[in-house]
Amino acid sequence: MPPFASDREAGPQQLSCSTVHPQKGSSEESMRSRFPRMFRSDPEFGESPLPTFVRNVWLKHSAFFHDFQIEGVSNLPESGAALIVGIHTTHNHDIPMACAHAYKAKGRVVRAMLHRAILSMPGATNILQRLGGAPGSRELAIELLKDGHLVACLPGELGGLVCAFCIRWGRGSC
Repeated sequence: MPPFASDREAGPQQLSCSTVHPQKGSSEESMRSRFPRMFRSDPEFGESPLPTFVRNVWLKHSAFFHDFQIEGVSNLPESGAALIVGIHTTHNHDIPMACAHAYKAKGRVVRAMLHRAILSMPGATNILQRLGGAPGSRELAIELLKDGHLVACLPGELGGLVCAFCIRWGRGSC
């Protein structure tokens, strides 16, 4: 199922962050100071040279090699916060392609929560943060949502590593 596919009968869901609380000892200011790029406006973020180049490459790549399509991208809001949750493949091509298609369709930059193993690769943190990737942190995701951004969390395995994210549906957990 594509990352933005939704249950057509249920329609778009409303997001409320009022019941979610950041971890103790944290503040919005500390997240803004630690990850200032993540809090830039979508046009400022999305139209800078590196994201524009990479997005164009991924759009061409996804059309030519994968015939990649997104269903339900029209459900993404024109403005305001939304949490995008899905499951990705092991080769991770779907994440940048989905983010590129979201920007093309809505002009919105998706801030993707990334596994810490990806960010531990030399040079990866700087490049991935320039493209909208952020360390997978509940605290950072909450602050980005409060600030009105699109945030994606696509839990999955990374080379046999255990999923770093735990999504809780009701009483159950992963």
